[in-house]
Amino acid sequence: MIYIVTNHHNHDRFLNLQAKYIHKYTEGKYKVYCGLSQVRDPRADPQYVANHSFFDLSQVKNDHGVKMNYLSALIKEKEDIGSDDLLVFLDGDAFPIDFWDTRTRSYKKEHPLVAVNRIENIEPLMPESHKPYPHLLFVATGAKFWFDNDLSWERDIEKDILAYGPLLKFWFEENGYSSKALIRSNAVDIHPLFFGVYDDLIYHHGSASGNPTVYDSFDVWSRKKLNDTEEIHIKYCDLDLRYP
Repeated sequence: MIYIVTNHHNHDRFLNLQAKYIHKYTEGKYKVYCGLSQVRDPRADPQYVANHSFFDLSQVKNDHGVKMNYLSALIKEKEDIGSDDLLVFLDGDAFPIDFWDTRTRSYKKEHPLVAVNRIENIEPLMPESHKPYPHLLFVATGAKFWFDNDLSWERDIEKDILAYGPLLKFWFEENGYSSKALIRSNAVDIHPLFFGVYDDLIYHHGSASGNPTVYDSFDVWSRKKLNDTEEIHIKYCDLDLRYP
């Protein structure tokens, strides 16, 4: 079984699209644990969401990692986890664009963790020792491995670890486990960070949260003179989008 964890925040514009492509490109049996945050009435197409279970996360702390931990804990509680089961974390605006699970399982023979690394994101305020890190837009691992080792999407604000992946990266390094990095493979780049394709398997829109902003830290840090307004610099230069 493949257990997929995803969350749709503020809107459901990607819900059916994601469900359609999961259905189209997943060869193995799967279940989707789908969180809904501030989404009252999802426009769910029954043709594609038959394997979905929906959970209202409006009362869960408004933190992406916390919500993904909450959903994965539900899987641990509700499911009979087998030794060959996969656990997959997927952003609400990410979805497969090719048959992904067979290749992912082949990667997993050598690497317990298969994850997108967004090395194209410059993140200048993040310590270099934190990079590259597994990005929550797509991460796959053994479900039993994840639960047996009490892994999670924790951060450590006091130690200035504000992204969701570095602590997981550190745990894998300290315990001698390798990970397979899925790197951006776009043939055409409309934007250097948004609209990403990874390993020719996974698409990530990158700008589809409830935030109406259509630029990112990459735009500001790379071209400050083009974005020299107080509002932008307060939001993006001082904070540097350190909550990816």
